[in-house]
Amino acid sequence: MHDFIKSHKNDGLILMTFGNELIQKSKVEGSGLAEYFDDIIFTEEKPKSEVIEKLISELPNNEKIVFIDDKAEELKRTKETSPNVICVRMKREEGRYTKEETPKGCYNIKSLKEIDKII
Repeated sequence: MHDFIKSHKNDGLILMTFGNELIQKSKVEGSGLAEYFDDIIFTEEKPKSEVIEKLISELPNNEKIVFIDDKAEELKRTKETSPNVICVRMKREEGRYTKEETPKGCYNIKSLKEIDKII
């Protein structure tokens, strides 16, 4: 993961994480990844799709937005509300979301090493 993030550090990366803000901040700080992101958004009340919609409204029209998540439902909502967003599902071998079907119009990857082929 670090290689991907390091190689895209100057691309305007934004990390969005859902859950209790104190816990999520602790995870981000512990990971050492915060320095690679232009912004970090913590949300525990609004769905990620709503946060992405707000971000889109604040960005230039030609800005490419790639949303990576492991939850099919988050990707589906995002694709429905923001069809121009490139939605990518991190489909892990194991985990609680592995049996969910990837929404139409979204890509599947098993590793961030695969993302450059999509974007």
